[in-house]
Amino acid sequence: MVIPEQGESFLADLVDISAGGAGVEVPSVLEVGAKVSLLVDADAVPDPADEGGLPSLPGRVTSVKRLTGSTRGRTHRIGIAFFPLPDPVENRILGFIASGTGSHAATPPPHALATTPRGRVVLAHIAMLHIDADRLIEALEMAELGLRYEPHNRTLRALVYRVHALRAVEAGAQEMARNEIAKALALEPDDRHLLALAARISPGNARPASGRGLLSKLFGKH
Repeated sequence: MVIPEQGESFLADLVDISAGGAGVEVPSVLEVGAKVSLLVDADAVPDPADEGGLPSLPGRVTSVKRLTGSTRGRTHRIGIAFFPLPDPVENRILGFIASGTGSHAATPPPHALATTPRGRVVLAHIAMLHIDADRLIEALEMAELGLRYEPHNRTLRALVYRVHALRAVEAGAQEMARNEIAKALALEPDDRHLLALAARISPGNARPASGRGLLSKLFGKH
Protein backbone atom coordinates (compact mmCIF):
# COMPACT_ATOMS: atom_id res chain seq x y z
CA MET A 1 0.00 0.00 0.00
CA VAL A 2 1.21 3.50 -0.89
CA ILE A 3 0.28 6.23 1.57
CA PRO A 4 0.83 9.74 0.12
CA GLU A 5 1.48 12.62 2.49
CA GLN A 6 -1.44 14.30 0.76
CA GLY A 7 -4.36 12.43 -0.77
CA GLU A 8 -5.86 8.99 -0.39
CA SER A 9 -3.93 5.75 0.09
CA PHE A 10 -4.12 3.03 -2.55
CA LEU A 11 -3.02 -0.56 -3.11
CA ALA A 12 0.06 -1.18 -5.24
CA ASP A 13 2.18 -4.07 -6.52
CA LEU A 14 5.72 -4.26 -5.18
CA VAL A 15 8.10 -4.88 -8.11
CA ASP A 16 11.45 -4.65 -6.35
CA ILE A 17 12.93 -3.44 -3.10
CA SER A 18 16.35 -2.61 -1.73
CA ALA A 19 17.63 -0.93 1.41
CA GLY A 20 17.55 2.35 -0.46
CA GLY A 21 14.14 2.26 -2.11
CA ALA A 22 11.49 0.35 -4.00
CA GLY A 23 9.70 0.14 -7.32
CA VAL A 24 5.92 -0.22 -7.24
CA GLU A 25 3.15 -0.31 -9.81
CA VAL A 26 0.23 1.92 -8.89
CA PRO A 27 -3.28 2.66 -10.19
CA SER A 28 -2.82 6.45 -10.21
CA VAL A 29 -0.03 8.88 -10.94
CA LEU A 30 2.05 10.65 -8.29
CA GLU A 31 4.33 13.59 -8.87
CA VAL A 32 8.08 13.27 -8.66
CA GLY A 33 9.12 14.67 -5.29
CA ALA A 34 5.92 13.70 -3.50
CA LYS A 35 6.43 12.33 0.01
CA VAL A 36 4.91 8.89 0.55
CA SER A 37 5.08 5.93 2.89
CA LEU A 38 5.18 2.35 1.64
CA LEU A 39 3.46 -0.36 3.66
CA VAL A 40 4.74 -3.74 2.47
CA ASP A 41 2.70 -6.92 2.89
CA ALA A 42 4.29 -9.27 5.44
CA ASP A 43 4.47 -12.07 2.85
CA ALA A 44 6.42 -9.92 0.40
CA VAL A 45 9.45 -9.55 2.69
CA PRO A 46 9.31 -12.49 5.13
CA ASP A 47 10.54 -11.92 8.67
CA PRO A 48 12.69 -14.75 10.03
CA ALA A 49 11.88 -13.63 13.57
CA ASP A 50 8.12 -13.72 12.88
CA GLU A 51 7.68 -10.19 14.18
CA GLY A 52 5.10 -9.25 11.58
CA GLY A 53 5.48 -7.05 8.54
CA LEU A 54 7.94 -4.27 7.96
CA PRO A 55 7.04 -0.92 9.49
CA SER A 56 5.85 1.84 7.22
CA LEU A 57 8.78 2.89 4.98
CA PRO A 58 8.82 6.66 4.39
CA GLY A 59 10.39 8.15 1.30
CA ARG A 60 10.04 10.35 -1.74
CA VAL A 61 8.91 9.59 -5.31
CA THR A 62 11.94 9.84 -7.60
CA SER A 63 10.57 8.53 -10.90
CA VAL A 64 7.25 7.95 -12.65
CA LYS A 65 6.76 5.81 -15.76
CA ARG A 66 3.49 5.14 -17.55
CA LEU A 67 2.63 1.45 -18.03
CA THR A 68 0.92 -0.09 -21.05
CA GLY A 69 -1.00 -3.33 -21.18
CA SER A 70 -1.43 -3.75 -17.44
CA THR A 71 -4.07 -6.34 -16.53
CA ARG A 72 -4.43 -5.29 -12.88
CA GLY A 73 -5.43 -1.69 -13.35
CA ARG A 74 -1.92 -0.42 -12.60
CA THR A 75 -1.25 2.60 -14.79
CA HIS A 76 2.18 3.78 -13.62
CA ARG A 77 5.38 2.46 -12.12
CA ILE A 78 6.96 4.73 -9.54
CA GLY A 79 10.35 4.65 -7.89
CA ILE A 80 10.53 5.53 -4.21
CA ALA A 81 13.77 6.49 -2.46
CA PHE A 82 13.51 5.72 1.24
CA PHE A 83 14.50 8.19 3.89
CA PRO A 84 17.17 6.72 6.25
CA LEU A 85 15.79 3.52 7.80
CA PRO A 86 16.51 2.10 11.28
CA ASP A 87 19.32 -0.45 11.20
CA PRO A 88 17.08 -3.45 12.09
CA VAL A 89 14.72 -2.63 9.22
CA GLU A 90 17.56 -2.10 6.74
CA ASN A 91 19.26 -5.31 7.89
CA ARG A 92 16.04 -7.25 7.37
CA ILE A 93 15.65 -5.95 3.82
CA LEU A 94 19.31 -6.69 3.06
CA GLY A 95 18.94 -10.20 4.44
CA PHE A 96 15.86 -10.79 2.32
CA ILE A 97 17.66 -9.61 -0.81
CA ALA A 98 20.88 -11.50 -0.17
CA SER A 99 18.96 -14.72 0.54
CA GLY A 100 18.20 -14.91 -3.17
CA THR A 101 14.51 -14.03 -2.89
CA GLY A 102 14.78 -10.47 -4.18
CA SER A 103 16.98 -8.22 -6.28
CA HIS A 104 20.73 -8.49 -5.66
CA ALA A 105 21.63 -5.06 -6.94
CA ALA A 106 22.10 -3.28 -3.61
CA THR A 107 23.57 -6.06 -1.49
CA PRO A 108 27.21 -7.17 -1.18
CA PRO A 109 27.93 -10.89 -1.64
CA PRO A 110 27.94 -13.04 1.53
CA HIS A 111 31.74 -13.16 1.77
CA ALA A 112 31.82 -9.37 1.84
CA LEU A 113 29.02 -9.24 4.41
CA ALA A 114 30.95 -11.57 6.68
CA THR A 115 33.80 -9.06 7.09
CA THR A 116 31.80 -6.43 9.01
CA PRO A 117 29.72 -6.57 12.22
CA ARG A 118 26.64 -5.24 10.46
CA GLY A 119 27.15 -7.64 7.58
CA ARG A 120 27.21 -10.54 10.01
CA VAL A 121 23.83 -9.42 11.35
CA VAL A 122 22.57 -9.64 7.78
CA LEU A 123 24.11 -13.11 7.42
CA ALA A 124 22.17 -14.21 10.51
CA HIS A 125 18.96 -12.97 8.85
CA ILE A 126 19.85 -14.86 5.69
CA ALA A 127 20.51 -18.04 7.67
CA MET A 128 17.14 -17.74 9.42
CA LEU A 129 15.36 -17.27 6.09
CA HIS A 130 17.06 -20.41 4.78
CA ILE A 131 15.96 -22.32 7.89
CA ASP A 132 12.38 -21.15 7.37
CA ALA A 133 12.58 -22.51 3.80
CA ASP A 134 14.12 -25.82 4.96
CA ARG A 135 17.39 -25.00 3.20
CA LEU A 136 19.49 -26.23 6.10
CA ILE A 137 22.77 -26.63 4.23
CA GLU A 138 22.57 -23.06 2.95
CA ALA A 139 21.69 -21.81 6.44
CA LEU A 140 24.68 -23.60 7.90
CA GLU A 141 26.97 -22.13 5.24
CA MET A 142 25.84 -18.58 6.05
CA ALA A 143 26.25 -18.98 9.81
CA GLU A 144 29.65 -20.66 9.52
CA LEU A 145 30.83 -17.98 7.09
CA GLY A 146 30.10 -15.29 9.67
CA LEU A 147 31.82 -17.30 12.39
CA ARG A 148 35.06 -17.34 10.42
CA TYR A 149 35.33 -13.61 11.07
CA GLU A 150 33.74 -13.58 14.55
CA PRO A 151 34.13 -17.01 16.18
CA HIS A 152 32.46 -15.96 19.43
CA ASN A 153 29.28 -14.51 17.87
CA ARG A 154 26.57 -16.07 20.03
CA THR A 155 23.73 -15.61 17.53
CA LEU A 156 25.60 -17.23 14.66
CA ARG A 157 26.91 -20.04 16.86
CA ALA A 158 23.38 -20.74 18.15
CA LEU A 159 22.16 -20.87 14.54
CA VAL A 160 24.79 -23.51 13.76
CA TYR A 161 23.60 -25.61 16.72
CA ARG A 162 19.97 -25.06 15.67
CA VAL A 163 20.70 -26.39 12.18
CA HIS A 164 22.56 -29.37 13.66
CA ALA A 165 19.53 -30.10 15.86
CA LEU A 166 17.13 -29.88 12.93
CA ARG A 167 19.25 -32.21 10.83
CA ALA A 168 19.47 -34.64 13.74
CA VAL A 169 15.67 -34.60 14.07
CA GLU A 170 15.37 -35.37 10.36
CA ALA A 171 17.74 -38.30 10.82
CA GLY A 172 15.84 -39.59 13.85
CA ALA A 173 18.83 -38.95 16.15
CA GLN A 174 16.89 -37.54 19.09
CA GLU A 175 19.72 -37.61 21.62
CA MET A 176 22.00 -35.71 19.25
CA ALA A 177 19.20 -33.22 18.61
CA ARG A 178 18.75 -32.71 22.37
CA ASN A 179 22.47 -32.08 22.81
CA GLU A 180 22.64 -29.57 19.95
CA ILE A 181 19.58 -27.63 21.07
CA ALA A 182 20.98 -27.56 24.61
CA LYS A 183 24.14 -25.88 23.30
CA ALA A 184 22.03 -23.39 21.35
CA LEU A 185 19.89 -22.56 24.39
CA ALA A 186 23.00 -22.06 26.51
CA LEU A 187 23.87 -19.20 24.14
CA GLU A 188 20.39 -17.82 23.42
CA PRO A 189 18.19 -19.05 26.30
CA ASP A 190 15.17 -16.91 25.45
CA ASP A 191 15.06 -17.43 21.69
CA ARG A 192 11.51 -18.61 21.04
CA HIS A 193 12.47 -20.60 17.95
CA LEU A 194 14.97 -22.59 20.02
CA LEU A 195 12.41 -23.02 22.81
CA ALA A 196 9.84 -24.31 20.32
CA LEU A 197 12.35 -26.75 18.84
CA ALA A 198 13.37 -27.94 22.31
CA ALA A 199 9.72 -28.58 23.18
CA ARG A 200 9.28 -30.41 19.87
CA ILE A 201 12.26 -32.64 20.64
CA SER A 202 11.02 -33.35 24.19
CA PRO A 203 7.23 -32.84 24.00
CA GLY A 204 6.61 -34.33 27.44
CA ASN A 205 8.21 -31.37 29.20
CA ALA A 206 5.94 -28.50 30.15
CA ARG A 207 7.32 -25.12 29.27
CA PRO A 208 8.54 -23.07 32.27
CA ALA A 209 8.27 -19.29 32.33
CA SER A 210 11.89 -18.62 31.41
CA GLY A 211 14.16 -19.94 28.69
CA ARG A 212 16.81 -20.82 31.24
CA GLY A 213 14.21 -22.80 33.15
CA LEU A 214 13.36 -24.82 30.07
CA LEU A 215 17.03 -25.48 29.39
CA SER A 216 17.48 -26.76 32.93
CA LYS A 217 14.36 -28.89 32.86
CA LEU A 218 15.03 -30.46 29.48
CA PHE A 219 18.72 -31.03 29.71
CA GLY A 220 19.90 -30.56 33.29
CA LYS A 221 22.53 -28.10 34.43
CA HIS A 222 25.16 -26.89 31.94
